[in-house]
Amino acid sequence: MLNSITQLEFDLTSKCNAQCPQCPREQTNIKNLLEEFNSEEVTVQNIKDWFPDTLLRNLKSVVFKGSFSEPLVASDFMEIIEYFVRNTTAFISIHTNGSLRKPDYWYNLGKLLTDRGEVIFGIDGLSDTHSIYRRDTSFDTVIKNATSFISAGGNAIWKMIKFKHNEHQIDEAKELSRAMGFKSFLIKKSHRDSFNQPQNQKNAVE
Repeated sequence: MLNSITQLEFDLTSKCNAQCPQCPREQTNIKNLLEEFNSEEVTVQNIKDWFPDTLLRNLKSVVFKGSFSEPLVASDFMEIIEYFVRNTTAFISIHTNGSLRKPDYWYNLGKLLTDRGEVIFGIDGLSDTHSIYRRDTSFDTVIKNATSFISAGGNAIWKMIKFKHNEHQIDEAKELSRAMGFKSFLIKKSHRDSFNQPQNQKNAVE
């Protein structure tokens, strides 16, 4: 039965560098639990132990998405990607806020994933609106990292959550994504417009 597995999806940690206000992580009851969980993460040795060659033969897709986490927080993230690239023919999809690690790291990831995968960057607007919801991430850092990834031949997708405070920038963001070499631009409709904006950011968009 295990040999018939064709798709895997991972939460490598329970950690995230962002504090998006309506993420489940930011709910009080969940935050209390995360204090206990935050010391744990999946290692490359775990992956090797859990997924030997016999379980990888029919694998077609590996997704790093993070219901509660940011995949690139994981210390062994690159080594885990390398393991799946070397030992499978699966297509690898990584969903990320893109604001962790240095451009060199992203360049190496781009070289590794050329023709083998994609990275979906969560970029919710432009420099003056992106961090209103995706708090504790830097638009400039994300753009630098995405640029480095793309320059190495990586396939990048820009995914933008549409809010009232950034919807006027959709066309401009889409044009920027084309100029940078993103393969596609996705809009996700938000049901999260009712969060409290930090006062200085709220004033900036009024």
